[in-house]
Amino acid sequence: MPSSELLRFLLVGGGVFALDTGIFLLLYWLGLPSIPANAAGMLAGFLLGLVGHHYLTFRRAGSPGLGTALRYGGSFAFNLVLGTAVLELLLSMDQSALVAKLAATAVVTVSNYLISRYFVFTQPPSS
Repeated sequence: MPSSELLRFLLVGGGVFALDTGIFLLLYWLGLPSIPANAAGMLAGFLLGLVGHHYLTFRRAGSPGLGTALRYGGSFAFNLVLGTAVLELLLSMDQSALVAKLAATAVVTVSNYLISRYFVFTQPPSS
């Protein structure tokens, strides 16, 4: 795993995290239950992540394509369930929404990188 690729992953992921967490916290603060608020934030992050990781992290040329989008969608679905489970577990233990979201994001970040690197973005990088 090249360190520059990991750095790019973390930079794109930082943008995804800010968008996802910002939407989650705003909707949760406005009174939306945690599960739909989390799903809305993660969906926005999914769209940004697909494009950002395709072009910046893994340096692929052209549009992501249907296969990549479907694999990324499967990864998103898995990480949505994983992240929501961690979030709900921590909220049930009276953790703050921010602490629960940060912990869930940490777990999903590791999962997302491994799935993205070895399953989603399988084409060789552009020159």
